[in-house]
Amino acid sequence: LSQSDDTFVEGYLQALLDMHYYEFKLHVKVQDKKATLYNLPTNSVTGSSIVRFVEDFPGIEVVQTYNERELAIAKEQGEIKPEDGVIALTEPIDDPDSVKSIWFPQSTMLFPYPVADPHRVAYSLSVRREEKGTFNDTGTVVASFGDTFPIKRWLNVGPFYGDLQLSIDGAAWGYFEQNSEQELINTDYYVGIPISYAFDDWSFRLRYYHMSSHLGDEYMVSNPTVTRLNPSMEALDFLASRYINSSWRVYGGLGYIIRSDSSFPLDKMYLEGGVECRPPEATKVINHIHFQPYWALHSRSSQYDGWNMDYTANIGYEMSKLQNIGRKVRLFLELHDGRSYQGQFAKERQKHVSFNL
Repeated sequence: LSQSDDTFVEGYLQALLDMHYYEFKLHVKVQDKKATLYNLPTNSVTGSSIVRFVEDFPGIEVVQTYNERELAIAKEQGEIKPEDGVIALTEPIDDPDSVKSIWFPQSTMLFPYPVADPHRVAYSLSVRREEKGTFNDTGTVVASFGDTFPIKRWLNVGPFYGDLQLSIDGAAWGYFEQNSEQELINTDYYVGIPISYAFDDWSFRLRYYHMSSHLGDEYMVSNPTVTRLNPSMEALDFLASRYINSSWRVYGGLGYIIRSDSSFPLDKMYLEGGVECRPPEATKVINHIHFQPYWALHSRSSQYDGWNMDYTANIGYEMSKLQNIGRKVRLFLELHDGRSYQGQFAKERQKHVSFNL
């Protein structure tokens, strides 16, 4: 690239960053196919998505970023002048014209849902064969419809200058017996109000939610001896998550069941946690789509189940426009050993393997 090419690419990139990430007031310099980014957000997930956005730009071969110490040295050496308006990664933007909050943000979730959680909020279809459980003779087909809607995000909040977001999410899981009639066994319903906070490699979620379940009419007709219960509850939980590096995420926390129906009483406390791995060196880019292998393990232990551990493991591929963030399509194999997580059958132990989209 010539100097004029550098200037053109720099101006083009700056315009794209101002359009897609305007709230962060990013600053980019380009020289000899190397882009230098300043003012990245403290949330490392969002920051890494911006870096990958620049890496995918034609003509850019290297992307570097400045942290607070490196930026101070660069200012001392005169590489960055005060009039450039460049600040450190971990400093707040003290600018009366800067964006303080965003209604209906469209960028990545601050606390991504654990991908191996049996009750993950997503659109999905799975075919399940049980080795042990209520429906091991026929197996089940599970379809879910779920999404998260971010309402408002506040920027540079608290001593860590993180992002704080209020959202609402909801989902429904339908379980169908895998026989000639495809009878609906039961449907689980969920609605939650998560509050998320993220900075650096850390993210946190405080969530109040409701869960309820209803037996399918077809299942009750075919099984007249089954008594319908009303598994319904409201709960509050808190999870903390950390990205150890570009591949590994760990998370964990606890929950408290505020109320459960008298026909299906639940003791109050539960613990859950897990780990996810996405090796970036194994990622393939085809037609600007990232194909990334991953594996994940989710575990949960509940007071009402005698603190027995439940395990759910996933291994598969996820496809996305940007690596690690945004909406994804996943194809994976799931192994589960523990409670069934299925309405009034949720207290029964189950082992299953399933193929999922």
